[in-house]
Formats: sequence, C-alpha cells, structure tokens
Amino acid sequence: MRVLQGSLERSNVSGVEEMTRLIEVTRSYEQIAAMVKSQDDLRARAINRLGSLQS
Repeated sequence: MRVLQGSLERSNVSGVEEMTRLIEVTRSYEQIAAMVKSQDDLRARAINRLGSLQS
C-alpha cells in the first residue's frame, strides 16, 4: 500500500447500501418490539383472568 500525495481517498462503504441496511434493521427491530409487547399484553390478560377465577 502506498500513500500518494495529493490523491483523494475513497470510502470503503456505500452510503446507500448502509442506509438501506439500517432501514431493514430498524423495521425488524420494530416488528420484534411489537411482538414482545403483544406477548406481554397476552400474558397480563391471562394473569388477570386467572386471578379473577380464584376470587
């Protein structure tokens, strides 16, 4: 590898590809977060129903 005076360096990543990947990862995270919340709500309803049956 040589360093040349006055030359321009290029990025080793593609901004468009990385932005696309970031959007995909964000969407996946949001879907998983929604699934976890749904499961938490379902669990809370089940606990409340069990509690009301034993009263």
